[in-house]
Amino acid sequence: MSVLHPHLFQTLIVLAVVIITGRSGSSTTIVAVSTNDSVFLGADSIVALDGTSAMGRMCKINVGDNSAAAMAGHLADSATSFDAATLLRKALSTPAALALKAHTFERLVRQPLQDSLDYGRQNVPVLFASKYAGKKALQTIFAEVESGKPKMIVSTFRVAENGSLTADEPKELGSGQVYVFGESAAIAKYQTGNPRWNEADPVEIIRKFLALEIEDEPNLVGAPLAIIRITSRERRWIEPGQCASDQSH
Repeated sequence: MSVLHPHLFQTLIVLAVVIITGRSGSSTTIVAVSTNDSVFLGADSIVALDGTSAMGRMCKINVGDNSAAAMAGHLADSATSFDAATLLRKALSTPAALALKAHTFERLVRQPLQDSLDYGRQNVPVLFASKYAGKKALQTIFAEVESGKPKMIVSTFRVAENGSLTADEPKELGSGQVYVFGESAAIAKYQTGNPRWNEADPVEIIRKFLALEIEDEPNLVGAPLAIIRITSRERRWIEPGQCASDQSH
């Protein structure tokens, strides 16, 4: 079950901080921060290979012409050729507002994701039950600065106990927000013990949060980190991490 922890604090503007502590069905921590003119996305790089105990590395942040998005959850499998990143890049290339890009991704990914989960439920039922049944299967946060205003949209697919997918109503966030999903228990603990954590700049917040989860869950969250800044003028990699080799931008 997801638990929301709202906080208010004063820096240059008032920020509303939302931490999602419910775990998805797979490894990853994603951190998104919006200021008055930018959105920052940060992600780790570790992934489980085809649902096994073997681990690999991949870029979890994808970019379009003027937007970017980060994902956590069930991202790919070789058995059904499911590849969420390819579908995400296609959606981000849509010449449309961010909400339509998010809608396009949900339309493109829903059936391939369902097919992949069905394969897992039929062929590795114990693994499927432990990782996905009744849990979030895929979460994606889209980011863009539209008409000078930062915007983030969160898309969430959940798996019912019978294996069918349901999609949450998209969550739209504006400026002054911090949104975390995936592994986040260590982050929530740190916030409680360090009430002035929010005085750091966005990049340092992302680095600190990801480092906390890497230390706390080294088998689920791992380096290298990837951090990108999106403004109305550009998308700039602050730390490309695995994205330097997985994507060329």
